[in-house]
Amino acid sequence: MEDQLDSSVFTFAVDIVDEGPDAVVAAAADRAGVNGVSLAVAYHHARDILPHNPRRHLFFHEGGTVFFHPEMSRYGDLRPRPGELAAERDPLDELCTAAERRSIHARAWTVYLHNNRLGQAHPDCTPENAFGDRLLTELCPANPEVRRYAVALTADLARYPIRSIMAEALHFRTIEHGFHHERYFLDLGPTARFLLGLCFCSSCRDVARSEGIDAEGLRRVVGKMLLGWFEDGSGGHDPLDPVRLGRLAGGEMTGYLEARFRVVTSLVGEVQDVATAAGVRLTFSAHGGSAMGGRTQSADAADAAWILGVDLEGVSSVIDEFEVLGYAAETPRIASLLGDYEAAISARTDIAVALRPMWPDTATARDLAERVQLIAASGASRLDFYHYGLMPDRSIDWVGTAMSQVADR
Repeated sequence: MEDQLDSSVFTFAVDIVDEGPDAVVAAAADRAGVNGVSLAVAYHHARDILPHNPRRHLFFHEGGTVFFHPEMSRYGDLRPRPGELAAERDPLDELCTAAERRSIHARAWTVYLHNNRLGQAHPDCTPENAFGDRLLTELCPANPEVRRYAVALTADLARYPIRSIMAEALHFRTIEHGFHHERYFLDLGPTARFLLGLCFCSSCRDVARSEGIDAEGLRRVVGKMLLGWFEDGSGGHDPLDPVRLGRLAGGEMTGYLEARFRVVTSLVGEVQDVATAAGVRLTFSAHGGSAMGGRTQSADAADAAWILGVDLEGVSSVIDEFEVLGYAAETPRIASLLGDYEAAISARTDIAVALRPMWPDTATARDLAERVQLIAASGASRLDFYHYGLMPDRSIDWVGTAMSQVADR
C-alpha cells in the first residue's frame, strides 16, 4: 500500500474496545481503503452518537484522560490519567498490533493542552485573563510545567510502534469551545471575545517582560476595555484584525502577540525534536473547534491562525506536516482553504487534509470522490477521514469508493 495516497480514519478507544481492534483495522483497510488508523490517545470531554457501534449508540467521553498505558516516571506535576477504557486494556497497543498484522499504519491523535481535568487540578498551569480569572479547560503553552508535560507525553507515545503523532491543541486557544453550557448574555463581538480569553498568566507576562513588553500595562488596558463593554452590554464588534488590535497600549499588543508566536513555535519545535529522535513523524493542526458542530470556521482559516498564537510560517518551519481541516460543504471552499495554507506555510513542510464524509459536509458519494480527487491532485502528503466511529455505514463505503479512484496515483 506504500504507493497509494497515505491515508487514515480517525477513531476512538470506544471503537477499539467495542468492535475489537481487528474489526476496526479490517473496516479501515478493506471497506474504507485507507492505509492507517489514527486513534485518539488523549482526548477531551464530548458526547457522541455512534451510528454503527455494536454495543452502544450514545457515548460520553471521559475527558482529560489517555487511552494507553503511560510511564509515569516520565512526568512532573502534570501527569496523564488513563481512562476507564484503558484501565485493564491498552487500546493503542492493541491497535498497533492489529495494524501490523494488516501491514497498515497506526497513528496517535493527541489533544495536548485542551484538558479540563488537568486544568482543574492545576489552575496555576491554566491561562489567566485580564481580570485574573482562570480558563480551567486549557493549559497555557508558556507555562514551564505544561511544556514539560507536552514533551513527556510525546516521548511516552513515541515508544509505541506508531507512524506519526497528530498534534491537536498544541497552542493557545480561544475562550469558547472549552466547556459545556458556555453562555453570556452580552452582545460581545469577536474582538471582545478574543480579549476576554487572552492569557496574562505569570508565565506569559514573564515572556513578554523578557522581550521588553509592558505586559502589566497592556493587561490594564485590556481589562478597562472589557469592563466598558460589560457596562454597555455590547461591544468589541470591530473585525478581529491583528494590525488594529496591535495598536492597543501604544503598540504593546503587537509585541505581546509576537511573543505568543514564539511561545507556540518553540514548544512545537521541542515536541517535534522528541518525535524525530524516536523516528516518529509529527503532524500539527491549528484550529478552534470546527469539528464541534459546524463547518470550518473563519477562525480556522490560514489568515486567522494568529488568534491561536500560531505563526504559520514559523511553526511550519519546525514540523514534518501540517494538517488542514477541509470541513466544508462546497468543494471550491476546500480548494480555497488548501491554497491559502499552501501560500502561508513553509515550502519544506508536507500538507495533509482532513475531510468529513458525512453530514454536515458531504451529501453524496460523488461529492466525496470529487474532493478526494482534488486533494490527491494537489500533492497532499496524506488524507484523513473524520471519523470512523461517527460515520454512518454508508460513509465508510463512500470513502472506499473515493479512495479506489485515486489508488496507485
